[in-house]
Amino acid sequence: MRVFLGLHWPADVLSGALIGIIAVMISHRLLVPRMTAAYASGVIPFWQHKPHWFYVIAFFVCYQISSLFTALRWFGEAAKTALGL
Repeated sequence: MRVFLGLHWPADVLSGALIGIIAVMISHRLLVPRMTAAYASGVIPFWQHKPHWFYVIAFFVCYQISSLFTALRWFGEAAKTALGL
């Protein structure tokens, strides 16, 4: 769409897609084994032993992701202003 509107050249879009694909491949190779081990050792036992807290935290995380962390960014800005930073 951005090429059609004249905002980008086709090479811009293709190079951005290539950079994204390479970044995902690298992060998948580096992070997935570590994340899987951490998930299996920490999250699954927590979910099994304290499901009520797990679902509260999962809901909060999902909500923050869906709202692009607006509330946390607002809180951070307010704290920065209050601290005079």
